[in-house]
Amino acid sequence: MNGGAVVEGDSAANKWMHINQMMRDDKIGILVVGEAHLNEERRDKLDKLFDRRLDIHFSENVGDDNAVNSKGVAVVLNKNYVKTDNVKTWNIIPGQALLVQTEWHGDKTVTVLGVYAANESNKANKRTWDKIRAFFRKNPSAPRPDFMAGNFNMVEEPIDRLPPRDEALKVTNAFDKLKLELQLYDGWRETYPDRINYTYGHKKRKERLGKNGKPKPNPQSRIDRIYVTAEILENSREWRIEDPGLVDTDHLLVSAEISCEEAPAVGKGRWTIPEAILKDEEFLSYVEVEGSAALSRMNATVGSTDKTETVQAVFKEMKDNIIKKAKSRQKKLIPAAIQKINLLAKEREEILNDTQRSDKDK
Repeated sequence: MNGGAVVEGDSAANKWMHINQMMRDDKIGILVVGEAHLNEERRDKLDKLFDRRLDIHFSENVGDDNAVNSKGVAVVLNKNYVKTDNVKTWNIIPGQALLVQTEWHGDKTVTVLGVYAANESNKANKRTWDKIRAFFRKNPSAPRPDFMAGNFNMVEEPIDRLPPRDEALKVTNAFDKLKLELQLYDGWRETYPDRINYTYGHKKRKERLGKNGKPKPNPQSRIDRIYVTAEILENSREWRIEDPGLVDTDHLLVSAEISCEEAPAVGKGRWTIPEAILKDEEFLSYVEVEGSAALSRMNATVGSTDKTETVQAVFKEMKDNIIKKAKSRQKKLIPAAIQKINLLAKEREEILNDTQRSDKDK
């Protein structure tokens, strides 16, 4: 995220409002947020707003006068899908690495390592991985992560940068050592070994000129990743890189569906009217007319002996009609929007993987 955001009021520009909405609508159980810009005061305000759904754990950046407005990492748990009664946390590197363990299914736990790696220099980035390794060596009783996710501010292979380039060897070596010790795998890359996609830099920047006077390509990279254990990888699917729909963010969302082998099958749950339909003018006009007509009929039942025209019967008929209308509008409006989004995502992926295009065109 860019900036700390406003945490008071119901502003459309409030990034945490959008995070809450995204986790609700997309049924996200665990979310790692880089550049979280949180401290105790801000987290307390967020708790008052989102306590019913979100359980927010954060690691605050320290060491400079503007600490809260820079860096920071948070692990956000969705109470609808994750148990949050017995959460344990380890602040490995303030503002950069936070380990969170919570109950998953039955007697199983799940442990997440949220990362926002240093990006000031290669030396600072290397130090992030060295410190995390040192923590686990000094604390052998601390749980090893099932997931390591966040903004790594480095890539493992040239294919994950545009234009392609190698990362500093001291950085990749330090990261490899950590990855091997924790036995973690890049889930998206394991699923798509030859595919090209990026998570950062997708917004058009001001055109820059190279030494030859020609425009440089817009830099992009896959610095946001999710690493998982072999067991988790085997029980994962639907690895995606997509626009999270958040205001004021220059990173795409990396996500995956993870299942527990012992978990029972869960259905879709009770149908609810989608938020997009609640903002649809045609639907709202219909509800107003239907509600007004129903209210008139309810008032007319006072003193009536007609047992078929009761307040309860009128209310049920109104509710059924509104639900029917909502589903009708949903079939018309939402598929068209999803189809457009999917088409744009497909076009983007085809462009990125087109070997005939130059880096500038991509």
